[in-house]
Amino acid sequence: MSPNNHDTIERTPEHLCMNGDASIAWINCVSIPVFGVDTQSQINTWNNATVEMTGYAPQDAIGRPLADFIMGEESRNALKVALDNALEGKDAPSCKLAFQTSAGENRGLL
Repeated sequence: MSPNNHDTIERTPEHLCMNGDASIAWINCVSIPVFGVDTQSQINTWNNATVEMTGYAPQDAIGRPLADFIMGEESRNALKVALDNALEGKDAPSCKLAFQTSAGENRGLL
C-alpha cells in the first residue's frame, strides 16, 4: 500500500502560514520573538523571529531552561520574578531581558 499525498505533506512554517493552522501559524509567522516555557521554566515554544534574534534553532533551545539564554544576574532575577508571578496567577511586571545570542552578543527584549 502506498502512502497518499495527504500522509506525506511536509508541514513547514511557510505552509502553516498559508494554510491556516491558526495557533502554530501565528507563532511561527509573526515578526516578533515568541517563546514559551512550561511550569519548570523549560522552553517549549521558540518561533522563527526568536531564531533570527538569538541565532539558536528550536532544536537547540526547546527543552532547555530559559535562563540558559539570559545574560546577567539582573535579567535572570527579573525573569524569575516574572515567571513566579505568572505561576501564581499574578500579573508579571514588565521587564527587559538580555538574551545571549549564539555569537555571544547581548540582545535586549522587553
